Amino acid sequence: MNKTEAERIVTLETIIPTICDDIHDIRHNHLEHIERDLRQMTTNMVELKTDMSWLKRFFWVIAGASVSSLVATLLSFVIGR
Repeated sequence: MNKTEAERIVTLETIIPTICDDIHDIRHNHLEHIERDLRQMTTNMVELKTDMSWLKRFFWVIAGASVSSLVATLLSFVIGR
């Protein structure tokens, strides 16, 4: 099964372009996946930021109610004396 030098060169000449084409396809396919994943991550981050806005509003409602009750309690002590 020993190949002659000419057979090896012919085999390499036919295989190398095929390998280069495969590498090119892999690179471009991989980049498409990365770009698609980045777009999806950006979309997810925007949705997360939008979803977090209700938490901020909830915090400010609770903080406002707490401060209001504190002020009302202090006023009741001042007026009650």
